[in-house]
Amino acid sequence: MTTPVLEELATLAVPDLPTGTHLRVREAALHLFARKGYNATGIREIATQSGLTSSTLYHYAGTKDKLLYQILTDSHERYTLASDFLREHCDDPAELLAHLVWLHVVTHALQRESAIVGDTEIDNLGPEDRERVVAQRDHYERIWQQAIRQGVDAGSFTVRDERIVRLALLETCTSVSHWFSPRGELSAAEVAERFIDIAFAMLRHEPSSAEVPTGEDHLAGALVTRVWGISADEYSGRTDEGTDT
Repeated sequence: MTTPVLEELATLAVPDLPTGTHLRVREAALHLFARKGYNATGIREIATQSGLTSSTLYHYAGTKDKLLYQILTDSHERYTLASDFLREHCDDPAELLAHLVWLHVVTHALQRESAIVGDTEIDNLGPEDRERVVAQRDHYERIWQQAIRQGVDAGSFTVRDERIVRLALLETCTSVSHWFSPRGELSAAEVAERFIDIAFAMLRHEPSSAEVPTGEDHLAGALVTRVWGISADEYSGRTDEGTDT
C-alpha cells in the first residue's frame, strides 16, 4: 500500500461504537438475537442480560425494534464504507474481488454474532427501517456484481450467469460465520485466502500474486482494522478470541 492510501484510510469516517451502558445493552441484544433469534428474544431478557430493569433499558435503548435497527444499520454501514474504499483503490477487477472476499470472510469469521444477525434478521425490521438497511445491503452487493461484470468484460472471468455467481459467492463467504472457530487449525486470514481460491475457481480465473491479499500488508487487512477494529494479531490467529461489533 502507498502512503497516500494509508493517509486517506486514516481519515475515513467510521461509525462510533456506543460506550458504557449503551454498549452493554447493544452487546446483550446482539448476543441474544444471534443465539435465539429476534422474535424469540424478549425485552426483559435484554434488560436482564444488561444488568438493567426494563424501564431503565427503555431509557438507554428504546424499543427492541430500535435496537435491531441500530445493530443492522451499523453493520451494513461498515460494509458500505469498506467496499466503497476498495472499489476506489483497486484498479483491477480480480484484485477488487479478492479483497472483497478476504474482507467479507474475515469479518464474518471474527464477528460472528454481528454477521448472523445482519444476514438473518432484516425482515424483522419495520417497513421504513427495512428499506434503509436493504438499500445499504444492495449497495454492497452491487460492488461485487460490478467487479464480476468488469472482470468478464476484460476477459479475466468466464461465467455463464454473473448474478448467480455473485449470489453463490456471497452465500459461500457468509457461511464461515456458522462454523469458524478462532481456536481451529486455520486463522481467519488463512481461511479467507482459501475462499479466494474458491472464488477464482468459480470465475475460472488464474490469479497473479499481485491480485491476492496475503500476509498483513494489504488494503483489505488495513480496512478490517480501521473499520471493524480487528487487529492483524487477531485475523492472523495470534490471539484466542474474535470480537464483535
